[in-house]
Amino acid sequence: MKKIVIFLLCLIITIPSFAGNNEKSGYFKFGAGGWSTYYLPLNLDALNNDLTSLIGIQSGFKGEMFMHGFGGWGYVGHNIRLGGIGAMGQNVISRKPGEITKEITLNIELGGFTIEKAFHPFNKMEISIGAMLGGGTSNLKLRQWGNSTNWEELVGNGFASNSLDSSITYFNFQDELKNDFFAIMPTIGFKHNIFRWCAIGCNASYLFTTMDKNKWQMYDKNVYNMPKFDYSNVMYSINLYFGG
Repeated sequence: MKKIVIFLLCLIITIPSFAGNNEKSGYFKFGAGGWSTYYLPLNLDALNNDLTSLIGIQSGFKGEMFMHGFGGWGYVGHNIRLGGIGAMGQNVISRKPGEITKEITLNIELGGFTIEKAFHPFNKMEISIGAMLGGGTSNLKLRQWGNSTNWEELVGNGFASNSLDSSITYFNFQDELKNDFFAIMPTIGFKHNIFRWCAIGCNASYLFTTMDKNKWQMYDKNVYNMPKFDYSNVMYSINLYFGG
């Protein structure tokens, strides 16, 4: 995520400003960057069903995620602009189906290059159409814990086993699974310049993602038979941009 933000800042600074329509002064003519928040409906039924059947969690993840991120762009002529966006979001559930607490965290990071065509029907208003091409990372963290522990218990019971056939048990642990996905997101947007240098807006997009369920990894080792993760859905955002 830090790399995406650094890239966007460099993009805003280095893209030359070749605005093709300079007679109006109410909207951005060169470039802008700012903050966005996204609302993404999610279908996590397959994951929630596994959490219920395998570990007894009856109430799983909600069917939505709020994501936050940054974006930027610069005009390259004829009201066409190039840029990039990056966003991330997190959902967490913590349940105690028995004597041991279970916590599952789902993180989604998303980013890519953008190309848009802007139209200015009024002096301070803008309508844009475009698309993002990029990808992201899906991260699933699994944690469980019972009572507090000490160093000897942690090492002696949790880390001392040298055989796969062992009676040593330790109930506090954390695992992390990761998988990458490809994403395309066509978008239509609206902006209104409150000031010459500041605008608010909203976007409606369709996020299309593809993820290979056999590419999930934990500690660089493949994890098979994962439930299906498909983040493809309509996505909405509100934006606050600054530029000139």
